[in-house]
Amino acid sequence: MSPTPNLFIVGAPKSGTTSLYEYLKGHPQVFMSVVKEPCYFSADLAFDNSGNFLVYERDAKLYDDLFADAGDAKVIGEASTRYLYSRDAPRLIHAASPDARIVAMLRNPVDMIHSLHAHKLAAWTEDLADFEDASSRVMENLGEADCPIPLSRFQWRKTRPPIAPDFWPVRADGSCRRFTTIGTWHNRGKDVYFRGETYYWSKHLNFLRLIDLPAQTEQELELATEIYEPTDLAAVRRHGWFLTSSLAVSRDIDVYRDYICGSRGEFTVSKDVVTRTRSGWFSDRSVSYLAAGKPVVTQETGFSKYIPTGRGLFAFSSTEEVLTALDAINCDYTAHARAAREIAAEYFDSRKLLTKLLQDVGVG
Repeated sequence: MSPTPNLFIVGAPKSGTTSLYEYLKGHPQVFMSVVKEPCYFSADLAFDNSGNFLVYERDAKLYDDLFADAGDAKVIGEASTRYLYSRDAPRLIHAASPDARIVAMLRNPVDMIHSLHAHKLAAWTEDLADFEDASSRVMENLGEADCPIPLSRFQWRKTRPPIAPDFWPVRADGSCRRFTTIGTWHNRGKDVYFRGETYYWSKHLNFLRLIDLPAQTEQELELATEIYEPTDLAAVRRHGWFLTSSLAVSRDIDVYRDYICGSRGEFTVSKDVVTRTRSGWFSDRSVSYLAAGKPVVTQETGFSKYIPTGRGLFAFSSTEEVLTALDAINCDYTAHARAAREIAAEYFDSRKLLTKLLQDVGVG
């Protein structure tokens, strides 16, 4: 039987665990398992995100063989980031090696999630290149009579996209000229067919319905997006929309924040699949605009049942409602900018939302 590990690197993902694992492998008195991420003690997380079985979790001999060549090494270790999320791992590791040292490597979560998204794109386990589209979204109107989305199979916990307002300085600058937004123009391969109807997982259809909006208002409107269809691109330019690259303005956190803070506000639409189902979906990107004191005009998805609108935040279902909202904001920009920040603090502050979410799932 091989010696029992006495060092465990437990995570988090994209926080330097692989580098530390490799550095320790080079130390003459340290032996690290021949495979990183054996995940043996996280039996409650037995499958990866693609449904692949993680063999070491169920086979003690295979796990033991990872340390067969440890010899007289003083430190014998392994690195499995899943242990950080496993309910079983702390108990099982303690039972196997009571005196083991545990190393938890953490990272600014905002930086970590961007890095994880890039990693999954490279590994072909994520197919949405736009970070905002790939980020998790919340739909607060699930289960209500006006929302047809079925809730079978899962026990849903409703919440909102959280934000840390302290990281978003208020820049209620009335001299900022353009209402902007950032996102993917045309998503493919995600449409949903349900009860005889097709729900489209893309924003471009709703933008095209408002294609002549710039001609009806003096307010400048800018889209940070990539449009690859020549016909759509020509139409957007012809109707007076300003365009910039979504990749350029979201390549890192600081650039993303500066772009939002340099905007007058946000005007955007939502995907067909979340508007027609009245899911209550609200974008984490729009929350960022609100936190920066930037008024938001966004398409109604049912969210107005839960978040106040009419000051700082406007929900629309028609062109006329968009024009009315833009006029209202521009008539008293300072008041609406202040209201936008107040909405972010009251309804999206991470300290409130995450505390409640942990309570809802029985933690804390």
